[in-house]
Amino acid sequence: MEELRIDSLVVQGTARGKLLLFGEHSAVYGYPALGIPLDLTCTIDFFPGPTTSVTYNNRDLTSDSLEGELFFSLLQRTNEFLMGFRMPSGAYHISSTVPESGGFGSSAALCGSLARVILSLAPVGDGWELANFLEGVFHGSPSGVDTGLSLSPGPAVFFDGPKSTTTLPSRRFLPDPRIPLVYGALHRAGSTKELVGEIRTRMQAGDVSTKGHLESLGTIAGKAINLYETGGPWSSWAEKDRCRFGDLANKAHNHLKSLDLSTPDLDRIMALSLASGFRGGKLSGAGGGGAFYLIPGDWSPGEGLKRVQQLEERLLSADIALALALQTLA
Repeated sequence: MEELRIDSLVVQGTARGKLLLFGEHSAVYGYPALGIPLDLTCTIDFFPGPTTSVTYNNRDLTSDSLEGELFFSLLQRTNEFLMGFRMPSGAYHISSTVPESGGFGSSAALCGSLARVILSLAPVGDGWELANFLEGVFHGSPSGVDTGLSLSPGPAVFFDGPKSTTTLPSRRFLPDPRIPLVYGALHRAGSTKELVGEIRTRMQAGDVSTKGHLESLGTIAGKAINLYETGGPWSSWAEKDRCRFGDLANKAHNHLKSLDLSTPDLDRIMALSLASGFRGGKLSGAGGGGAFYLIPGDWSPGEGLKRVQQLEERLLSADIALALALQTLA
């Protein structure tokens, strides 16, 4: 097996975390999804050398640790993808600001950054295809949405998701309406792999209720995408369209809740956010806690800050602990 040759001293690859707005779980079954990459990044600096070592946020990872084992599995999977090439030895320095196990696509960002490193050494394929192939180490049969967002320059819509595990969904980039979303995260009560697997089990068993909720989630995603496409900048959206966007998020969250993917604390956050003047919101990602986002009401810099602070005070009074404090998209 031929080893890749490297001429430069360091090779770098960067990918981003994501916020899935619509299409959780339903995207796996061919429905559209809408999401945005965040200013949260995972960067891998690769330095060729005689032995292979890995650091993650300045912490050494050994092959006998769970995290180290997963990364070395990614390298092995890379060899499978390249078919005939072997990754060279060297030091992988990983720096990530994407929260782990929070629903922000930390594994997709890792796979995306590694794919960019690999393809800068051996341009033998598509970065998205490789990243999604690597993502299988974490999630078995990923839909392609998370890895697609990790490598996207801006908001992206995914149509006609794959019916099989061998194809990626189509992807089309959209203008960014600059919606000042507020997002945060709760501690997770289950892993993405477990939650996706539970929905798959129900679908394979022919559960009519689960199928109906996924169909509704797909319809809602399509309506949200249409608003996103035609609305222009958020500042120019008509009041009825802002309300409709918030209502779509609320409806999607209720379907996800009916699929047992929400948590009591997350449902309380949704109720408290409405009381604080937000238009709506929902969980983002696989569920079981993790990421969520909220859609603003009347929003100006001063008013927006006031409402976020009011919600933070209500969460504190309700004894709701966040894994990631509330953040606002500028």
